[in-house]
Amino acid sequence: MNIKELEATHTHAKDIRSLLNMKYDAHHNMTQIYNETAKIRRERLGGLKPMRWTLIEAQHLGYFIECEFDDQRRVTKLFLCHPESIRMLLAWYFVVLIDSTYKTNKYKQPLVQLIGVSLVKKNFNIGFTLISDETKETYAWILMQLKIVLGDRTPVAFVTDKEGGLGFSFQ
Repeated sequence: MNIKELEATHTHAKDIRSLLNMKYDAHHNMTQIYNETAKIRRERLGGLKPMRWTLIEAQHLGYFIECEFDDQRRVTKLFLCHPESIRMLLAWYFVVLIDSTYKTNKYKQPLVQLIGVSLVKKNFNIGFTLISDETKETYAWILMQLKIVLGDRTPVAFVTDKEGGLGFSFQ
């Protein structure tokens, strides 16, 4: 058991400290743990920024990804769908729920979640988008990505909370 193994399992820093202190009868402080886990994360990213690394990893794992950037290379729109979610969506595309959280993430940007409903009335995650604004154009972009994933299939119903930017047609 070492810090690298514990960090890889997403063990909290305080728990890493406790485990190491018990195992080695030592007194590691939190600064040492934070510094070491930050170093391990930097090594894992291989010099890439976290968002770039995430996009590359998602691509390797077969996610459907669409991304737009502003002139300073900051992400303005990001759409991600897991391959298993796509498989489920293609089977149960009839109802799509769309909901947005409001700036509760690190980037202070809205996160829009797309949810499907199976024939046995169980919800499943279709995908999510990180966006910089909630305009009609941005929601149209989200729906265009969904349409690309769906191909020739068209949902029967969309469920929303009447978000102003969601006045749309899915043709």
